[in-house]
Amino acid sequence: MDNNELKFKNQVPVNTANQIDLLELCYKLLRKWYFIVIALLVGCIGGVCYNRFMITPMYNSSSLVYIRNDSKTISFSDLSVSESLTKDYEVIFTSRPNLENVVDELDLDMTASQLKGYLDVSSIEDTRIIKITCSSSDPTQCSKIANSVAKYGMQMIEEIDSQSPYIIEKAIPSYSATTDSIVKTTALFGSAAAVFMAGLLVVLFLLNDTVQGALDLEETFDIPVLTIIAEDKIYSYTKHSSNTGSKKRRKFKKINLDIFTKIKRKK
Repeated sequence: MDNNELKFKNQVPVNTANQIDLLELCYKLLRKWYFIVIALLVGCIGGVCYNRFMITPMYNSSSLVYIRNDSKTISFSDLSVSESLTKDYEVIFTSRPNLENVVDELDLDMTASQLKGYLDVSSIEDTRIIKITCSSSDPTQCSKIANSVAKYGMQMIEEIDSQSPYIIEKAIPSYSATTDSIVKTTALFGSAAAVFMAGLLVVLFLLNDTVQGALDLEETFDIPVLTIIAEDKIYSYTKHSSNTGSKKRRKFKKINLDIFTKIKRKK
């Protein structure tokens, strides 16, 4: 037996039915591009509606308080102690008695613990300056809360530690929302919708196990395709139209025959 025949017999047939044709998948996505574009537009519209009607814009206002020492001569040890005490002062600003004074002064419809969730008190690095930031949906009320927290907090520090804090910057209303902009939300929703539609088309492509053409027949049944008979849609439409016309003419003749029979009976 020839060596070529032995090699041919020892060859293992490759099952290509379960293989994924990436090129065909790309063509599929290109052919269905309008679905992806429609999903993108729908996602963008959804992002705009979400940003406009479902997100409450939040505003920030900050006041700065400087913790100074009353002594005229300051040593290096005094600076170290002051920096360590800054952490203690941060706790004083967010303490319950201090926040209750703020709630009573501004007549806020919330408790001290709820107000604490709107505040962020932190010290600026390598300084003795404390930054009090308030976040709220009302920019005017936001600035009032930050200034009131700073005022009553400085009074408590003077009573407790005999220090004389100084407010170096009062909070003013800021009308620039800190929430995500409408452009960012729209882009996020639009891209997510487009990716979802592309993934759905890929899944439908992978789940489609019907024969799509001659190549699928050859790969599935391992037989050559000799010829392809194309469907003539124009001929099918003409044939359907002629059949429909014939049925209408036969029906019309039957109606005329019934009318003629009734007239003849009356005579």
